[in-house]
Amino acid sequence: MRFSVVLLLLAFANAVPALKQDINDVMRAKRSDDVNLASLQTLVQQQASLIQQLQADLAAQKTKMDAMESTLNTKVDTVQHSLNSRLLNVNTNIATNQHDIQTLQSKSEAVAFSARFSYLQDNSSNDGIALGSHQTLVFDSAVTNIGHAYDTTTGIFTAPKAGTYTFFLTQMGTNNHSRVELGIMNSGVLLDYVWAEGADDTFDQGSSQV
Repeated sequence: MRFSVVLLLLAFANAVPALKQDINDVMRAKRSDDVNLASLQTLVQQQASLIQQLQADLAAQKTKMDAMESTLNTKVDTVQHSLNSRLLNVNTNIATNQHDIQTLQSKSEAVAFSARFSYLQDNSSNDGIALGSHQTLVFDSAVTNIGHAYDTTTGIFTAPKAGTYTFFLTQMGTNNHSRVELGIMNSGVLLDYVWAEGADDTFDQGSSQV
């Protein structure tokens, strides 16, 4: 029995160094795991800090972009208002110019005429013009005919546009001729008339303006 105990003690003594080695290996492995875990935790904390910093930078950039957008919108509104104001001024100037153009055109389209008998201009006998009852007098010689509204072939003036017109008519009765009456007519309506008495008043004259 003693021999067996001795053998058992020897076996146990031989096993102790190996057991110690195993325990040391486990402890080293544990320390290594602890180191790795600590490193990993440190890395995670660093990453979390970096993420927070990036989020803060992103928020700052967003604030900056919002401020820039607000400033840009303000400038755009200012430019738009200025353009609208200028456009309004341009439209006003155009309207004013159009009115001025119409005024100038109206002035350039003035209507006026002065006419007489060419017979009297070329005849020195002073015999006058033979007239019939209700005859339209045709003054065939236009001294002035601005706007070409008077027709020297019919003796009729046609107003080219709406407006206020005035007409002046004068006549002289030749010697030893009876009374002559002339009327200014508008579409068959008598506006006024003049007369001259040649028999009782030599070279009597009459005139009217309407």
